[in-house]
Amino acid sequence: MTLMVAVLTFSACSSDDDDNNGNSNSSIVGTWYGENDDESDEFQFNADGTCTDITTELDMPSTKTRLSGTYTLNGSKLTFYWTKDEDWSSLLQTWTNSKRISETYTVNISVKPGKLTLSATDGSGSVTFTRK
Repeated sequence: MTLMVAVLTFSACSSDDDDNNGNSNSSIVGTWYGENDDESDEFQFNADGTCTDITTELDMPSTKTRLSGTYTLNGSKLTFYWTKDEDWSSLLQTWTNSKRISETYTVNISVKPGKLTLSATDGSGSVTFTRK
């Protein structure tokens, strides 16, 4: 579904790690963009702890999905609490098919100037995003 599914799926049941990698919520606040061969992801992290992830199919740019929810950052662990899943309607030019969901995913995070890398806690994959 999203670029992050492979990374997030394997990490949903991971254990928490209390190490502090120097990451703080303020270090990730903003918009981050990444893509692979099939799709792009744009994460928006807000200072109030809310976030969105918009996934776009690169071969069909009108095919988009948006996840909305909250996040927490604890050292090198980023946890997403997704509460809403929506699809983009090109015809109506609005988000539709809103579904209430309750999904929690934890990933490893590394933040460097202008770069954010999210990786599965089991080491199975990672995705690097660029600050917009």
